[in-house]
Amino acid sequence: MEMSMRALLASLVLIPAAAFAGEDGGPHRGPPPEAIAACSSKAVGEVCTLAFGDRTVNGVCRATPDGQTTACRPPPPQAAIDACAGHAANDSCQMSFPDGRSAAGTCRTGRDGDEPLACHPPHHAGHPGGPRP
Repeated sequence: MEMSMRALLASLVLIPAAAFAGEDGGPHRGPPPEAIAACSSKAVGEVCTLAFGDRTVNGVCRATPDGQTTACRPPPPQAAIDACAGHAANDSCQMSFPDGRSAAGTCRTGRDGDEPLACHPPHHAGHPGGPRP
């Protein structure tokens, strides 16, 4: 998977609400440890930085879905925002990437409603952002 797709998945799916394997191998909901560490000494709303391989991405510390801690959440990629220009929430969208690939999704804002309208890929069973139990 190329870096542009990794960055998209991380910012739209993995960071906000991903299913990660727990210590016992079972599913564990929540952001990756790196996202939590990036906000360990920060308050909700403060700027944070995450590393994705050799790239760094600035984000904002947000409360985790369980409300127990904060984690760094990057903004949607520009391709996702551009895909929803002129659309309304819940409209279908299609993102295009510089490598010629594309992905379908639905226009929506972030969980907190303070992010721009952006194209979010669907959640699939067996995928890190799959349906929640």
